[in-house]
Amino acid sequence: LWPAGDAGDVAASAVAPDVAAVASLVRQALGVEAVRVRATVACRALCPKVHTDNVLARCLVPVLGAGTVVCAESFEFLGGADDAADEDGVQPRAGAEALILKGRKWPSGGACPHRSPRSLFAGAEDDEFVASAHHHRVFLSVDRLEDVAS
Repeated sequence: LWPAGDAGDVAASAVAPDVAAVASLVRQALGVEAVRVRATVACRALCPKVHTDNVLARCLVPVLGAGTVVCAESFEFLGGADDAADEDGVQPRAGAEALILKGRKWPSGGACPHRSPRSLFAGAEDDEFVASAHHHRVFLSVDRLEDVAS
C-alpha cells in the first residue's frame, strides 16, 4: 500500500490506529473475538456484478477512491438513503462510508447485494471507468475469522 522505507513506515504507522479501531468496532458489532482485516489495492472493478458474500457479515471500508455500491432495497436494513438508484437497482455510496453488509450466513437471511464501483474515484460518474498505474482503489475488508479461516 505504501512505498518501502521510511515514508512507507510513517504512512503505515499513521493508519494503524484507525485500522485497529475499525477491527474493534466490527468485533463488537458482530459479537466475535477475532476478525481478519484485509487490505486490497484495485486498479479495476474486482466484483463488477451484483452479488452477495458467503459470510455472516462483511465490513467494507474505502481508504482511497470510490466506495462499494449496494442495491437500493438494502437500505431499509441499513437505515435509509436519499440518493437515487441506477438502472441496475444499485446505489453509489460516498467514498468515505464504511459499510457492514449482511452475508448469506446471516441467520434470518436478507444478504445485502452489492458490487464494486465501475469508477475508481469517489464522485465520478459510474460509467467513467478509469484505471492506470497511478489510479487505484484501496479498501479494507473485515470478516469474522470463522468465515475466512480454512
